[in-house]
Amino acid sequence: MNIQTSYPIFENGQVLTSVQLNDLTEYLEEQDRLSRRALSGIGVVCGFDVDVEGAVVHISKGVAVTSEGFLITAEAQAHDRFRPYEVPVPTAEEASEDDIAEARYPFLFPDGETQIPVFELLDTDFAPAPGEPDPSALTAGFLADKTVMLFLECRLEALKSCDVNDCADKGAERRFTLRRLLVTRAQADAMLAQEEKIAGRPIDPATHPRLELPYIRIEKLGLARHGVGSFAGLFGRVLTIALKLAQSLPKALRAAYAAYEHLLGDLYAEGEEPFPDTYFSNLWGQLLRNIFMVQYFYDYMRDVAMAYNEFVEAASKFETECLPDPARFPKHVLLGDATAIPDAFTAEFPTAADVLAFDQNKATAGVGLPRRPRARRTHFTPSPAARNRPRLEEVRALFLRMHLLALTYRTQGLMAAPIRVTPSRDDAAPLSERAIPFHYAFDADADLFRNWSPRKTRANLLSTVYSYRFSAPDDAHPFFFRIDDQDFIRVEGVVGKPLGSAMAELIAYKQTLGLSFSIEPVFMKLTTGADDKTGAALDSASAAVAAAAVRKLLLCRFSELDLIFLVVIRALFAFLVFLIQRLGRQQVAVTTGLAARAATDVTTGAAAQPSREFLSAAPATSFFDSATANRFRIDLSPKDEAQLRLDAELLRREIAAKPFVRGEIVAKLNPDAGSGSAAVTYAAVKDDAGGGNLFDRTRALVLKQGGDEAAVQTTYANVALLAQGEAVLDTLRVESIADFDEVEFSAAYRGFSDAYLNYADKVEVSPNDSVEAARDKAQIKEAAATVASQTTTFAAANIQSELSALVSRLLAGLTLDGYAKRHPGLEHRAGVKSGGTLVLAYVLLDDLVKQARPILGALGKSLDSLNSALSAGGGVADPDGALKELAAGSAQRTEDPLDRFVVLADFCLPYQCCDSDCSDVVLSGRIIASPFGDDVDPGPMVVPPPGPNRPGGGRAPARDIGDLTSRPPVAVSRPAPGALTGRREEFFTPRPTPVVDSSSRTEETGAAALFGVVGAEGRRGVEPVAESTIRYTDASGNERSQRTDAGAYRIKVAAGEVKIIGAAPGFRGSSQVVTLRAGETRELDLFVVKTG
Repeated sequence: MNIQTSYPIFENGQVLTSVQLNDLTEYLEEQDRLSRRALSGIGVVCGFDVDVEGAVVHISKGVAVTSEGFLITAEAQAHDRFRPYEVPVPTAEEASEDDIAEARYPFLFPDGETQIPVFELLDTDFAPAPGEPDPSALTAGFLADKTVMLFLECRLEALKSCDVNDCADKGAERRFTLRRLLVTRAQADAMLAQEEKIAGRPIDPATHPRLELPYIRIEKLGLARHGVGSFAGLFGRVLTIALKLAQSLPKALRAAYAAYEHLLGDLYAEGEEPFPDTYFSNLWGQLLRNIFMVQYFYDYMRDVAMAYNEFVEAASKFETECLPDPARFPKHVLLGDATAIPDAFTAEFPTAADVLAFDQNKATAGVGLPRRPRARRTHFTPSPAARNRPRLEEVRALFLRMHLLALTYRTQGLMAAPIRVTPSRDDAAPLSERAIPFHYAFDADADLFRNWSPRKTRANLLSTVYSYRFSAPDDAHPFFFRIDDQDFIRVEGVVGKPLGSAMAELIAYKQTLGLSFSIEPVFMKLTTGADDKTGAALDSASAAVAAAAVRKLLLCRFSELDLIFLVVIRALFAFLVFLIQRLGRQQVAVTTGLAARAATDVTTGAAAQPSREFLSAAPATSFFDSATANRFRIDLSPKDEAQLRLDAELLRREIAAKPFVRGEIVAKLNPDAGSGSAAVTYAAVKDDAGGGNLFDRTRALVLKQGGDEAAVQTTYANVALLAQGEAVLDTLRVESIADFDEVEFSAAYRGFSDAYLNYADKVEVSPNDSVEAARDKAQIKEAAATVASQTTTFAAANIQSELSALVSRLLAGLTLDGYAKRHPGLEHRAGVKSGGTLVLAYVLLDDLVKQARPILGALGKSLDSLNSALSAGGGVADPDGALKELAAGSAQRTEDPLDRFVVLADFCLPYQCCDSDCSDVVLSGRIIASPFGDDVDPGPMVVPPPGPNRPGGGRAPARDIGDLTSRPPVAVSRPAPGALTGRREEFFTPRPTPVVDSSSRTEETGAAALFGVVGAEGRRGVEPVAESTIRYTDASGNERSQRTDAGAYRIKVAAGEVKIIGAAPGFRGSSQVVTLRAGETRELDLFVVKTG
């Protein structure tokens, strides 16, 4: 179609010619038609529906625009007759060869010479002209293979010639007549094929190749159904899903490109295919480099399926065409086959029998939306000016994103990347509305980033395209703000991290960012199958290690047991407070020659007898038995008992908040103790700075004051019982059984029991005792049998036996397979829904090193099959490289037993399971500081438009994963609740203590030195804590404590492994383990954090 590009301009007095007038008319008419087809669209706009009733063809009213821009409108008509139709072609005598060729409509003259047989539909009112043959009646048989076509007949007719007196009718006239034609379906198909050849693209929605594109869905991991309980099982399950997908994914990707090549072809260089045979080689290579990141391989499969489906859906809605070829259907439109339109189903039930006989399955008539567009119909193709449809750039962006996923996939080095949380969406949200997973490499200028969300890119909202790379702790984290549309929390960087450190860091994020989700660790086996006896043995041994490591997390769940436990320790705590109060105010004899005599009743002079039994001597059978508390019930007046409980609770709360300091409890409970009392004497000898042990210091004091050896024994009995009572109290200041250290308690109680028996043996009622002192001594001595009888019950082995049975029962349900059976909805999603449960599957690091190669060997055939299906080019998995990455990722471990395990996978549940989130309670003490520093500044609430420096609402992302892994994870360390400023001394039978040169053992093993500060970490660095102490144990086994010099310390130790901890009042210390060579001097700062 050659468009006229000029028109004439007339002037006054000008002689007009027919050419000038025709040029003007043609220009205006062409512009009118061009506006229709270029700005509105072409095809059937509305109506023109064909319905056949018997032998009558009904065509509804409608509007259509041909590809040349001719407007076709008509009212509804019914047709019951037809006649042959021939296109009016002028003869050689009437027109030129060009005019004749133009009159031969190419779709009805496919060879340019002969017209195909077509028939014209005639309405029911049609009457033939005189001499014309009668039309034929339509029949069902005749219509069976016919398609209805509207043809705009265009003919040029000459007007009357001039006579002598009149030339008004001289000229010609172009007449348009709308013909309703019938063509065979084969002819209609040929017309569509001819049109497609002209357009150079698929043009028939009913046969478009998009209709053959599949919908891709990814199979669930189905941990419960498939019995997945080991890493090998998880790896094998992912490979099974990948093998299934590999049978169809490459074909589907190539078919999608082929279906829309007319929209996408110019994106790539000429001759290049977006999906060559080696397309998946990068994806395959990343899997082989680090098999422990296999969960992200599964994520890719889910991502590419979502990306493919999103592209196909958007492309199917894209129907616009920019400046369509006018030769496609210049003067015709197809309306579809001559078939009946069914009526909607209705039914009547005149009788009850009709109701009973009614078949509900027959309540259908084929009415409604068709599964596919109507065949052999010129469907409307709108202009791009219609903005209510997907734009071409959006379709192209979605394809580019889908294409780039496999090419940007990278897991190498990610094990060393720090843990981060990122807002995202879940459920029905398309991939475009979700955060970009961290296993795709990109930067602010990358194609993947700008094409991730076409909607946000168009709206200049790239700052809300969230990603791991834009969620660094030193940036304005989006979770500081209200982003209510983000209902999912992506958790990335946990694989390869020590379990305890990972959990503590996630808790820090939860608390700082105000996130709501639970954390659940589950044990993952490393066996490769039923025949793997070595793996089974490793799993059995590591399960026992796991039981010990996660004991606190498990015991936290026993709320009923916790209640009994608290009742027992509160009763024991109150008894110890009573004991220290009564014992501390007693006068101790330090003069010589004081003969002991039998106790005398304070009122009658008779031998003192216990006024009433206030302790039960019968031993308890179980520590976790409410009856145990009754053994320590003190028979006091209601007023005295209430006061005792108040004193005990206030003391427990006070000492629970800060490190234990020897003598502090005795002093608090005996504020009015006078000179010569047991409390004052204990205060004088408690500090080991004077040298020797407690007995040596007591003996020196008594002898210095003129006492004899008998006085030494009596005085030591008092101060030793106070010391051991304090030691037991320190072990009882816990809030839950999860924090209870039964070994420490048992040792302290054993020393307390021995000291109690020694007191009962050495201390008698003195003639100089007051009435109150005599009664106190009698009550204390009466309790000796009960205290001694509980030693066995309170033995660590017995308590551990009870706890181990409970832990083992619970741990059986906290293995991956056991947990999945109880929660069959457990799936991997690389994060957790808000309000859900994040499940971390962990393994023992040492066992993983041993089992890496056997696991690969067991999965070798599956890996080979997948490589073949993907045409990835081969390659061998590198377990050594993967283990090196794992070592780097887990380097930030602590002494906590939980950090002997590493996280290998994460899963999630859409709900919070279990009674409570025990991880928050148990692990919160490990957190040194917020991931975002001491003074959190979320940043401005007005986010500037995205740019090179803030592409995603944050800093410019690192261009390489190495930049990410250079930052250490959030610092976490093991808690040291109750860190001692002085080492507890066990009670022993008094005997002189020789002076031992404590440096002798150090010299034997070789000496080394440590120096540094005990300080609190802040934004400006480490600030020394003046009133602080260090406690350390070196390779020789020497255990010592030492006060710092205004926070600074310097010590000599035996070369080898040194365990050291810093502590201070009001602070909680963190323990560290270092290994020193002989002669080495190393600087090591010890961090503490405020407990208040």
